[in-house]
Amino acid sequence: MSTEAVDSKQIIPENVYEAVEEYLQRYPSGFKEYDLIEYLNEKNIFQEKGERKSASLQLFQKHFLLFHILYNISEKMILGKSGYLKISPLLIQKIDYSEAGTELSQFDPLREYYMDLSNMKEATEDTVDKLLSAFWTQYLRNDKRQEALSTLGLIDPVDEQQIRSTYRRLMSTHHPDKGGDNEKVQVINKAYAILVKT
Repeated sequence: MSTEAVDSKQIIPENVYEAVEEYLQRYPSGFKEYDLIEYLNEKNIFQEKGERKSASLQLFQKHFLLFHILYNISEKMILGKSGYLKISPLLIQKIDYSEAGTELSQFDPLREYYMDLSNMKEATEDTVDKLLSAFWTQYLRNDKRQEALSTLGLIDPVDEQQIRSTYRRLMSTHHPDKGGDNEKVQVINKAYAILVKT
């Protein structure tokens, strides 16, 4: 990581904090990151300047800057005890300070990552492509897990012992030797294989 300080005034677009805070007030029940980026684009706040970059690198930099801004706004809210932000790509939402509990005192590695602008400056097209590939691999793995759990009639959180006992119960019910259906057994076996490998 670079020891050279990154000047946020040179990187963060003008008026972006005001625009994000306005959007937070407009949608108190929360919104998606994509919707906020679209809103900032409409206000010409996130316009590309300077050198040409790949679409993935441009998107990563917008995402990074936006999360950096959101974490800063959240810090300000926490210091003023007026609330804090729940921050994820699928839900950005202001939460009452009284509902925070121990959440605010816990170490948040994502916050640490996004608060350090040098992480964005050092990202290359290659590192961003690797990050995106790792994200989609994990996303698809999670998606397959949810589908497999649903096949067995389970919902996370479940441990391996619960998966095994449910599998045995279903196999004893659906096994062809006990009058069950061979196709159903294949579906159960496939779901079980996914779950015990993930």
